[in-house]
Amino acid sequence: MRWWSRFNPASQRHDSIAAPSARFAPVRRRGLSLIEVVASLALLASVGVALLSARASHTKQWNRANRRIEAISATDALLAAWSLQSEGMPESGSGELMNSNGASMGMIWRVTAIADETAQWLDAHILRLEVFDDQVAAQSSNTPSVGRSLMPDEPLLTIELLQHLPSRQARDIEPLQATDSR
Repeated sequence: MRWWSRFNPASQRHDSIAAPSARFAPVRRRGLSLIEVVASLALLASVGVALLSARASHTKQWNRANRRIEAISATDALLAAWSLQSEGMPESGSGELMNSNGASMGMIWRVTAIADETAQWLDAHILRLEVFDDQVAAQSSNTPSVGRSLMPDEPLLTIELLQHLPSRQARDIEPLQATDSR
């Protein structure tokens, strides 16, 4: 029996007088070993975990972006309401942002005055308006959100405005005289 005949099923002898080497010839098995199956399952599980993690991150970013859009819209309405008032924007304070129906949006605004020499020279001051997501703060602490003075670490929105101080008299600034460059 030649060596290549051991791998050809048509040339194999099926009788009992076959040589012992022919009876124990290596047989090619088709399929996967247990190690290959376990390795492929581990790889598949790793890919699945990565996909689920990416989806969770995407959903969190999507929700945060939508909250920012809501904060911008509500802050725009708040600034418009303040501009119609005779007092203007408050120099300090905080409160809840409300939607157009008057319902709470779960966001808190805070105004703080910032000291700046240039603004003082212009008889103005800088006001920083920050909007925080109260829902994030309520989830991160066990204290109730009503009456809580703690703000979340990162604001959804920050705006700095230069507001003229009408109570002070304007400085007498000499107008610039045009010079003739001929």
